[in-house]
Amino acid sequence: MPLPNKPNFRVSITLLEKFRRYHANQSSYDTEKALMDALQGVFLGTDKTTIGTAYHSQIEKSKYFPMVHQGTEYAIISQKGITNGFDREVPYIGLPIASMMPIFEYSDAHYRMFKEIPISKMYSTRIPGTGEIGFCVSGRCDGIEGITIRDAKFKFRDTTDISEYTESMQWKLSLDITEAKMFCFDLFTVENYEGWPLPVNIAQDPTKSLRECVFLNPDIRIVAQPEIRCTPHDQLRSDIDELLFYFADWLHFRGLFNWLKPCDDHGRTIQPVPA
Repeated sequence: MPLPNKPNFRVSITLLEKFRRYHANQSSYDTEKALMDALQGVFLGTDKTTIGTAYHSQIEKSKYFPMVHQGTEYAIISQKGITNGFDREVPYIGLPIASMMPIFEYSDAHYRMFKEIPISKMYSTRIPGTGEIGFCVSGRCDGIEGITIRDAKFKFRDTTDISEYTESMQWKLSLDITEAKMFCFDLFTVENYEGWPLPVNIAQDPTKSLRECVFLNPDIRIVAQPEIRCTPHDQLRSDIDELLFYFADWLHFRGLFNWLKPCDDHGRTIQPVPA
């Protein structure tokens, strides 16, 4: 069934990368159900995504308060800033300060980097039977440093297979939108992780409500890996156009356009008329 004349929809770079992974059958986790969950804004965090986000917050120099727990110095970080944290009933997570040194060194080395920069661009595609469809593709760069975009990743597995980065739409869309000259994946591996521990009450006053914190094992390590550099190539725009075509075709086949937020030709979200 044809859609209205050139409807426009907002989509994120993250969602399009999830579609690419599903379309390419990247892993057993990249299922259609997981893609549909992402389309509805559903993300169930795990202990590993929560830990990665907590460490990532220190690149942005988020606040923490120090505490010594069982002889180890910890940085206590609020989970309020961690989207879809693994255990929302526990308000704090404790990271051994010794494990954070590679992150401090990285942050100091890139002190001129502008952090958390929003980006967006209008694209269009056309599939048989629907007419032209517009997509406002938006995202957020971890950091922009001169003509280079940087994005930090925390991984709990071997990173020798770099195909999931070199084939990613994240860097392709980010470079096309910003016209930057290079995209760097800055990889950190998490080693010696022993599992999500039981929470501990860290309230100084026992008469007050519980302030529970999970303390990661003191010998957990963060190891900086070689950066992965991606640069524009002649097929960059055709790769993007092809992905948008297949994405629109899948949405049309599944009847899911109504799951997206409509927008105008400038990418501004269109609010429904009040009843």
